[in-house]
Amino acid sequence: MYIRESTNDKDIPILVDLVVEAFGSSPNIARNTILKSNTILIIYDETDKIIGFVCYRYLTDKIIFVDYFVIDKNHHNKGIASLVLDYSVKDLRSKGVEKIIAFISGVNPKAFNIFSKWGFNAIKFLPNGVIIGVNI
Repeated sequence: MYIRESTNDKDIPILVDLVVEAFGSSPNIARNTILKSNTILIIYDETDKIIGFVCYRYLTDKIIFVDYFVIDKNHHNKGIASLVLDYSVKDLRSKGVEKIIAFISGVNPKAFNIFSKWGFNAIKFLPNGVIIGVNI
């Protein structure tokens, strides 16, 4: 598994497909959300195939909001998400970020359990999901 920052528009359709498959989101909403992100980290394998990504935007210079954290379903349960989170936290700390916030849909309770194991806590429960966060 390798990580790189996305620097070209050719990645976007692949990322949109990953979001649509993982969450059933509208392609237009997924594309617009991805394009609003400040940073897109691409996760790829030894054949250069994109197997996931994380994208986020700065709310302040100390707080980021994760728009998407997606791993292709064929690569679940391999520890990839934990490696990406570790990489991201180290990178964000070096940039002065102190807090990570994300939204988890109510239809994805498995994600809440995974993020809880990584130290994220519920900040606010909403009718359609929960806002979570962690100080780094």
